[in-house]
Amino acid sequence: INAEYGEVQVNHLPLLLLPRLPFLHYSTSSTHTHLQLQHKRIQTLHHQLQIQHRHLLISLLSIPTMDTPTSPLILDGRRVSQQIISDLKTQFEEIKSQHPSFITPTLCVITVDPQPATLTYLKHKKDAAQNIGFHYRLETFPKNITQSSLIENIKKISQDVSVHGIIVQLPIPDHLEMWEVLQSVPPEKDVDGLNALNQGLIQVGLPCLIPCTPQGVMELLYHYKLLDVKGLHAVVLGRSPLVGKPIANLLLGREGNCNVTVLHRNTPDLSVYTKTADIIVSAVGKPGLVTPDMVKEGAIVIDVGINFIPCTTTKSGQKMVGDVDPLVYPKTRAYTPVPGGVGPMTVAMLMRNLMLASQKIQGHVQLKEGWRALARITKS
Repeated sequence: INAEYGEVQVNHLPLLLLPRLPFLHYSTSSTHTHLQLQHKRIQTLHHQLQIQHRHLLISLLSIPTMDTPTSPLILDGRRVSQQIISDLKTQFEEIKSQHPSFITPTLCVITVDPQPATLTYLKHKKDAAQNIGFHYRLETFPKNITQSSLIENIKKISQDVSVHGIIVQLPIPDHLEMWEVLQSVPPEKDVDGLNALNQGLIQVGLPCLIPCTPQGVMELLYHYKLLDVKGLHAVVLGRSPLVGKPIANLLLGREGNCNVTVLHRNTPDLSVYTKTADIIVSAVGKPGLVTPDMVKEGAIVIDVGINFIPCTTTKSGQKMVGDVDPLVYPKTRAYTPVPGGVGPMTVAMLMRNLMLASQKIQGHVQLKEGWRALARITKS
């Protein structure tokens, strides 16, 4: 019996693991149907053995949980994102030297009545783009703009051949239908990955522009080699198309190879699922949602939540926190801090998407896909 599981191949199994096969007695009167039933029974037993062996391998390969260091691994999004930005800058300079006609990628950010916090966040995107050598363009519209007028303006910008990536900075005023506005960005320039076509391509595992935050989460997990064991149980808190659904699909796909459970506001008891999770990704936007009693020892905790709570020690009177109670950290194998975890990765992935979109539009060979390229190397 030969059973192959990823990179682990089992050629000879101990006899004790083999179930006792039924004595196959074929008399001269045995019919073809009888032979088929016997064959099916053997196939069933073999399948059961494969399942038992799969569980054994997962339990053996999951031993890192038992070796959890006294100090959990901090997934440093700032450091990893800086390296990605540096790599993109080098690759862009190489492309420009080899292809002088290559048009510099341009990111156009569309805002409607942006608030000070939004403008501060946009500065990070502008700085990253200009650091690489990309062009950055900001289009701001008044709060009272109509839905049809905003969509018409987005379509005009989309037709500009010098623009390779477009994002609609959220949130936008309540009178505008967010998802209808997002669909007006053409898929090939949708560097936020929120167009319905890109969302669908993620689900079926085909190449596309992936939403930046889920892509940043995968990049961190691969950078720190946290997906080396296949079959981990990943629990995703939140089901939005911005983060929850895309990250669930990415973790479930061939690159993640996880068993995924998605929780939402109507889930009766989150802890029933989180207590068994090897990986927890929280993208809800509720401070203190994940508490120590909800997390098992040695879990990997990814905090995507961005919340602001009152704080007397800061100049603004506010402090940024995630969804995860910091008291959870000592129990984990690895975790993302807030700030400094997933946030910087989101900006870095936006720059990568801009480069990919620009190369595809201009017909140049696309750069390596980061974590997806690593996933393929791991499987080969």
